[in-house]
Amino acid sequence: MAHAIDEDAARFYDAHGFVRSPLGERVMLMPIETVRGVVGG
Repeated sequence: MAHAIDEDAARFYDAHGFVRSPLGERVMLMPIETVRGVVGG
């Protein structure tokens, strides 16, 4: 989970596999499938 400080940061997270959460406007989540791919799980 990440909290983007502004819309530019949110776009950065978008580009790196995060998705926007319904919890807040700039709350970003990384899907577990993406995490597994990054850490080799």
